[in-house]
Amino acid sequence: MASRKILNGALIATLILIAVAVWWFVTPHDGASAESSEQTVRTASVTKTTVSSTIAAQGNIEAGKTRTVDFEVSGDIEEIDVVVGDTVSKGDVLATLTSDSVQDSIDAAQETYEEAADEVASAKKSLTSAQSDLADAKTDYTTAVAEQKAAEKAAAAAEKAAAKEAAAAAKNEQSTQTTTGGDSSVQQTTTSTSESSTQSSTQSGSGTSVSSAKQQVSSAQSKVESAQSTLTKANKSLAKAAEALEEAKALSDYTTLTAPMAGLITAINGEVGDSVSSGSSSASGGGSTGDGSGSSSGASSSGFITISSTKSMVINASFDEADASALAVGQQATVTFPAVEGVELTGEVTHIDPVGTSSGSVVTFGATVTLTDVPASIRIGQTASLTVTTASAEDALAALSQAVTVTETSEDGTATGTVTLVSDDGTQTVTDVVLGVQGDAMTEIISGVAEGDNLLISVDTAVGETTSNQDSTGTGGFPGGSNFPSGGNAPSGGFPGGNGGGGRG
Repeated sequence: MASRKILNGALIATLILIAVAVWWFVTPHDGASAESSEQTVRTASVTKTTVSSTIAAQGNIEAGKTRTVDFEVSGDIEEIDVVVGDTVSKGDVLATLTSDSVQDSIDAAQETYEEAADEVASAKKSLTSAQSDLADAKTDYTTAVAEQKAAEKAAAAAEKAAAKEAAAAAKNEQSTQTTTGGDSSVQQTTTSTSESSTQSSTQSGSGTSVSSAKQQVSSAQSKVESAQSTLTKANKSLAKAAEALEEAKALSDYTTLTAPMAGLITAINGEVGDSVSSGSSSASGGGSTGDGSGSSSGASSSGFITISSTKSMVINASFDEADASALAVGQQATVTFPAVEGVELTGEVTHIDPVGTSSGSVVTFGATVTLTDVPASIRIGQTASLTVTTASAEDALAALSQAVTVTETSEDGTATGTVTLVSDDGTQTVTDVVLGVQGDAMTEIISGVAEGDNLLISVDTAVGETTSNQDSTGTGGFPGGSNFPSGGNAPSGGFPGGNGGGGRG
């Protein structure tokens, strides 16, 4: 029973102690109030400086240019010469393919070419024969014409001779008749008629020979033209067959896949033995992988092999709609990397998505920042922190933004506001100002103040002795230097748990 009374007494003493402490802190004291009305005026000077407004976001490093390459013919993957992470140059061999269809195409084209070549040879032979026949026909025609002319000349001479002979015969006949009165004219006339008939028959035969020779020339000429036409067509067919053969042979080049640009291999979708179709890679094999033959991917890709440029890198980041309204292509950005200490790069905003993306009630806009330089220490996929400068003013009059109150922003973006000038004697004057760039910490003031002016930031009111005498470390007791008001001590037995009036637990 006695112990319970002692415990109750301790609890009562503790409650009294707490009540006294609360009363002490919340009740003003005459001595303290006499010293409590002191004020501290905080000001900021107007200076010339560079004012910048920035927005921040995070993204990941991506290649500025990426190419996926596929075989252009169907077949089976014979060899893969690279692995993910390899650096390649333009023209380097990436993989090879075996293709039965390519060889079949070459064989068919070769057969067609050979047939076309045979047709050309045959047409040339026919043309040569026709040209020879034409030459012979022309020779025969020339001979026939010459014979006809000779016959005509001989006939003319014979006719002339016959006429001369007839005249002589007539004269002789007249002489004979005068002498004998005989009939010799009958015999002479018969002889002349017979010779004339023979000459006429010779001329007629020569004319027939010339006409026949002429027809032979015409026929031979037609055969030459026909042979020439056949040869022309055969040559065209041969040219097409040769072109087709070259194209078929070129397909064999497509069985070797080469790098279209220099860069880093970031994905391989296929294995040795897989069957691929033209323009795509469909893994139908699935055998074991050897060196350079594994199917792996460092980035999502639908092509067989993906190459990412390491000379140009970008960062795609999302900005909330309030910040995105200040974004513009061409703005400069500072880029740092949480995982790479001491590296700070510069970049430029090169693209802003025209349409935002909604996620619940939050709308964001994607933007692309292209790095100016790419050091070797930076890798694709690393996290990057962006700080984009959306506005800046150099050598501008400015003050801390806490000293400026923005009152209005017009449609053209011009902002106005007020500041409170603090003179040397402490006089305060509210002044209208025209504002420029509103930066992260400073605000440009275009007019209304001068360099060196002091602007009011705030007025802080002290709490006199109560404020100044409190132990800021939290280890002291009550005012006056003692643990309790008026320097009293704690009730006997101290605090529950045996603690005295020391520091807070």
